[in-house]
Amino acid sequence: MKMLKIIMPAAALLVGAAWAGAAESPKPVPLTPDEIKTELAKETPEQKKLRGELAELTKTGQKIYFNANCDGTHRIYSMNPDGSNVTCLTPAPLPGGEHPNASLDGTRITFGGPAPMNLILDLVPRTDREHMISDKTQVVYVMPLTGGNPEPVAVGGSPRFSPDGKKVVYLYSMPRRHKRVAIYDLENKKEHPIIWRGLPNPGCYPVISPDGKYLYVCGRGGALLELNAEGTGPAEGAKPLTQPFKIGCNVEWSRDMKWLTWVVDTHGDAGGCLKYAPFDPHKKVSVTRMDLGWEKNTINYFPDFSPDEKYYIYAHADPVGGTNSWQLQSRQELYITRFPKCETTVRVTWNGAANMHPQWWAPAQTAVSEK
Repeated sequence: MKMLKIIMPAAALLVGAAWAGAAESPKPVPLTPDEIKTELAKETPEQKKLRGELAELTKTGQKIYFNANCDGTHRIYSMNPDGSNVTCLTPAPLPGGEHPNASLDGTRITFGGPAPMNLILDLVPRTDREHMISDKTQVVYVMPLTGGNPEPVAVGGSPRFSPDGKKVVYLYSMPRRHKRVAIYDLENKKEHPIIWRGLPNPGCYPVISPDGKYLYVCGRGGALLELNAEGTGPAEGAKPLTQPFKIGCNVEWSRDMKWLTWVVDTHGDAGGCLKYAPFDPHKKVSVTRMDLGWEKNTINYFPDFSPDEKYYIYAHADPVGGTNSWQLQSRQELYITRFPKCETTVRVTWNGAANMHPQWWAPAQTAVSEK
């Protein structure tokens, strides 16, 4: 993959000034090279072996995309699986961003981020009664991975590409605190709100399955929806499928669709834990809690599988008294372990920031089938 080069016209710089004025978190303090060296020296032979495996994966062109507030504002980053070559893809004055997701073909990346009001109103006029507009409203951006200016395409956040990269699923706020899932057709530039009684309200973190057949929306119990042939809404006669298990948030499918993983959050000092289970839309399955070796009240969040399902990445942090884990804005570092045994784990970020929403990407990925 080529290194990102940012080319911005003068008009974009003016808009960037509005982005840069967004509220910022305290700037984290990263470990020094000597401190990192000291920590690496403490690792066991098995941890060193795992690092060697990740270094080999780096040679294949695999990348991990995530967001972090390294400069006080959440921005989109990429790095190699072994933690090397950390690169900011949205440096100032580009907008900050969260929930990055690269298309399977590696041509584009989407993320949610802040925007000035004039840009928001270009997407949704004030006369619109479907979307709630405020100074905290986010928009969905799509940006070439080779560089360029992020293009705002819709009002919303937590975006994810469809397997073919032609659509983006995301969540937007409605009046009276309701939320709605929508799928945006990038080719036809059209938003398709998902109106279906089986969806949870409020929902969160919508994701389309790797074969393009299902939409999973987290929330109170979650909902699994079969999509139509166009991948823009419910299939004809779609009914709520049997819920295989109670779910939390941040659902991720393995690329072969054999597994689902997710977060169960206490929304308190007890933190969050990670679980996984076989994926079967028609029957209940046995759920396994990830034994990651941390204390039970620590915060484990934002999971994803490696493309070959042999490894598992997640964010970990110690709890902060009086702070809900989902609001934690510092000290979340990314860790990688072998899946599913989790017998060996290594740390791959050292920046002291809130590292969140990692996506493990590999070149020439293919969906289970295109839809």
